[in-house]
Amino acid sequence: MALLLRKRKDAGVYTDSANAVHLVGFSGEQVPISPTAGTWLELIGSSAQKFTHQAQFGRSIINNKQLVTRAALLRIGTVQVVVRVALSTASQQWEVTAAANGNVINGSSAALAGGITVRVAKFNPPSNLVSSRVNIDAGFVQLVTTQRFDSKAGKPNDNFNVGLTLVGPLKLPVSGTLSTSYTGAF
Repeated sequence: MALLLRKRKDAGVYTDSANAVHLVGFSGEQVPISPTAGTWLELIGSSAQKFTHQAQFGRSIINNKQLVTRAALLRIGTVQVVVRVALSTASQQWEVTAAANGNVINGSSAALAGGITVRVAKFNPPSNLVSSRVNIDAGFVQLVTTQRFDSKAGKPNDNFNVGLTLVGPLKLPVSGTLSTSYTGAF
């Protein structure tokens, strides 16, 4: 029996303890970014696979001069999943929601066209200082958002970290801020 090993590569966007946003490339290197609050930034995409991953940034409530990740978008073909963190008017807490093609995913999971699955987990009380996690699995790409819990403030953070795993190479050409990092890693 032969064992098939896939070449997996990870990249991500995270916010550090000083509330500064960082982009880590597929080879583990820091990738410089200069995002603008409220606009979408394409991180990686393949037009041949009709795939794109984008992030949207907003001003931190802790330090208005810093930008943090407020939304992540994964589009494959006609399926678009958007994960957002926003201040709930009802609870006055920062809450994460996931929507597929504009429809909020209620419950813990959704099966979408093309074999894409979305799993939403909200932890109350927080688990290992995580308030919520959203996993999107499309086979060749997996995206995970993790909203941390601020133990000092006693509430969820106003942002989340985004991890992206590619299971094998994308079809060329590859575009986006991470395209150079991708080319060097695969």
